[in-house]
Amino acid sequence: VKNDNGSIDVSDVTGAADLTSKFGQIKASNISGALLARNDNGEVTASKIGAGAIIRTKFGAAKLNDIGGDAVVENDNGVIELSGIRGTAKVTTKFGHIHARDVAKAVSAENDNGEIKVSGAPAGVTAKTKFGAIKLDAVGGAMDLSNDNGAIEVAKVAGAACEPLTASTRFGPIRITIPENSNYDLTARTQFGKIQSKFPLTIEGRDERPSANGKIGRGGCPMRLTNDNGSIAINP
Repeated sequence: VKNDNGSIDVSDVTGAADLTSKFGQIKASNISGALLARNDNGEVTASKIGAGAIIRTKFGAAKLNDIGGDAVVENDNGVIELSGIRGTAKVTTKFGHIHARDVAKAVSAENDNGEIKVSGAPAGVTAKTKFGAIKLDAVGGAMDLSNDNGAIEVAKVAGAACEPLTASTRFGPIRITIPENSNYDLTARTQFGKIQSKFPLTIEGRDERPSANGKIGRGGCPMRLTNDNGSIAINP
């Protein structure tokens, strides 16, 4: 379905759907197969998609719920909101927040100007933003988190034997919450700020360029935390 100057509303489709609009909203629901939706100037909403979904828009929000496979969203100027993704999620935007909830497989999120928030993602998260916080709750798997200007907050659930965690920011605190029975080899550094932990760690240079090294539990899995201007906290 193609519409140059108007909205598209499609539901109850057996098979795949390919939707294109230049001006106007795209709505898709109850599609038994895969969804491909492209919109130059308008919001895209999709729900109850039986297979994967690929969404590309330049101006407008992209909102996906109940996707049976992988979700890929590319948005130049607008928020991205996902929930109930039974595959992986790969999302990028330049302006607007990214919120992802209940994603069964790995999450990859990149944002130039906005918050990234992920919850209920047990299979790993890669997140990068330049302006805005990164907040992860009830997450598992390997983590690779990078922020130029904003906080990083992670509340991790128990997972596999080794789930490496790397987090770095230039401005803002890093707060990591992990289960008490976690096993990590920790390296933490900050230029300006404090390092705090309820785990037994060796913390050096508490007042100037502090660093922390040590084992949490039995160790064996890398955790690397780097901050240019802000505190670091690692607690159960």
